[in-house]
Amino acid sequence: MNFWPNSKKDPPQHLPLPTGPHAVGFQDIMTPGPPNQGVFVRIYYPSEHPLSDTMSKWRLWPVWAEDEYLQGFMRFGQAVLGQWPSWAPREEFLCIDQLSYLGPLLHLGGAHVWKLLNGQVHCPILKDAQISQQKKWPLIVFSHGLGCSRFAYS
Repeated sequence: MNFWPNSKKDPPQHLPLPTGPHAVGFQDIMTPGPPNQGVFVRIYYPSEHPLSDTMSKWRLWPVWAEDEYLQGFMRFGQAVLGQWPSWAPREEFLCIDQLSYLGPLLHLGGAHVWKLLNGQVHCPILKDAQISQQKKWPLIVFSHGLGCSRFAYS
């Protein structure tokens, strides 16, 4: 939705490139069971590709914040602004009282305004890339928590 679309030969607008010797691979997994009981996770890992391959494989990059995530993030913002949680010190947030007036309006095109201001941003990671067999890698588990989505902590 950018005003100046990118050519099909160049990588799209993206987050900063990862650092280190390996390109980052990822896989999305949904645990078994009904959708309201399953858990959706994205697994990131060092791939067998060198970091320099990241730019040439840009067609494998996912969109950083899909419409569903943006809409969910807006709904979460509405809920928090509508009923401020007791554990969050309200006085530490600038302009929170003014923002609370906008809360009921966030669902009215909030995702479209986000994309208009930022374009469609991609995350420079490679879908379903083979994991590097160079060595055993440590496992790190991170939960964004708080009803947010994974893109809010990218």
